[in-house]
Amino acid sequence: MKEKTDQETINYLKDHVEGVEKVSMLAGDASARNYFRLFKEDETMVAMVYPKNNSEEIIRIRDLTGSYRDAGLNVPEIVGQIGDTVLLQEDLGDISLQNYLSDASEEEILKIGNDIKIVLEQLKSIPSGKTSFKMDLARMKFEINFFITNFVDRFVPSWKRGEELREEILKKLENINIKPVFAHRDFHSRNIFIKNDSLYLIDFQDSLLAPRYYDEVSFVFDPYLEPQTGKIIFSFFNDKTKPEFEQFYLTAYQRNIKALGTFGFQYFKGNKKFFHSIKPTINNIKRNIHFSDTSLLGVFFSLLEKEYQI
Repeated sequence: MKEKTDQETINYLKDHVEGVEKVSMLAGDASARNYFRLFKEDETMVAMVYPKNNSEEIIRIRDLTGSYRDAGLNVPEIVGQIGDTVLLQEDLGDISLQNYLSDASEEEILKIGNDIKIVLEQLKSIPSGKTSFKMDLARMKFEINFFITNFVDRFVPSWKRGEELREEILKKLENINIKPVFAHRDFHSRNIFIKNDSLYLIDFQDSLLAPRYYDEVSFVFDPYLEPQTGKIIFSFFNDKTKPEFEQFYLTAYQRNIKALGTFGFQYFKGNKKFFHSIKPTINNIKRNIHFSDTSLLGVFFSLLEKEYQI
């Protein structure tokens, strides 16, 4: 299927899925995929649509769906496929964890925290052979380079210390204990949905082996959560020894810098909505024991905040 306009895709789905009466487009993520809700007489489903053939990723999603389910995790059921561009999945509804937590009570937030801890342990129980990807030092270097190229050099092009900053960050990351466990990789409140009072995970096609706290810090330092909610969540995970906290914060340092690289890349692609996630992510980095206002990263943040008033 050649790349289509949104309306052409809607027409294509109506023609290729029996009984569809209506199709509406859903908000997408930071990928090239688009999502559509298909309405039939007595049910709905979601179509994940790639702009071109992507059999490799579709096969990976199918395999990982089985692995997640075997571990007792809730993920959307696959209900069909059209060629190598469309995967039809169970409709989880519209209640993301981000939406749910926006007006949840402290008691409800703490209950979610307990449920999340269970999910994190279930993720770690998935055998390492279920993914061929790994968050090792080489991949971290790639992500830091991505951050320098797509965030530092593009937001403040007049600042010529990006290479020094890269070395400063990498020096810290050499201390991360790369003892990998299975990880979702994008474990945050926009990728968790609530259906029938249960948590469901989406966007897990890039699952990999990562440092022990990788998914945990993705959730605890989630830029999409309100600050007060984040504080409650953090308090629920504040149960570590000093060496464990060292690894926890190092992993968070890397994960949040990587997120800024993604936000910069998306912003300069024209996805301006990601700009709003930059300030919360910088605030999360500033809460890190490995951050200093006098470091090169601190100097850069000061320039960025002054220039963009964030």
